[in-house]
Amino acid sequence: VAELRPSIMDGVFVELPPVVRGLPAWFFKAMIITFIINFVNIPVIVSIPDEFPYNEEELLRSGIDADAVELEPDEKGGRTGYDEPNQKAIVRRQSIREETRRIKKANADAKKAFEEARANRLSATEAATNLTLL
Repeated sequence: VAELRPSIMDGVFVELPPVVRGLPAWFFKAMIITFIINFVNIPVIVSIPDEFPYNEEELLRSGIDADAVELEPDEKGGRTGYDEPNQKAIVRRQSIREETRRIKKANADAKKAFEEARANRLSATEAATNLTLL
């Protein structure tokens, strides 16, 4: 700090630099300011919660909502006005809905095919049993 700097003439101190308990005054001032800032921040740090609320039932009940899916950065931008619809977001959400429908249909078809195969296997077993009885 300029006001605490000692005067120097011909390479020699005109007066001794200010010291506090053997430390340069500028360093002592910096230490005090640092301690005060840290002392003020301790209650803030202690008040940070260890856990945040998590409602698993609500999460399971809600399922996947295409409107809540995080968008890619390029899908968020590109609009000319605040009220203009974001076409990339609309297309992305529609593709999520279509993919969800496709997966549900594929699961239903697989289940139906499994049930038919099981019924056919049972029918073949019953026919073989009937033939052996004759």
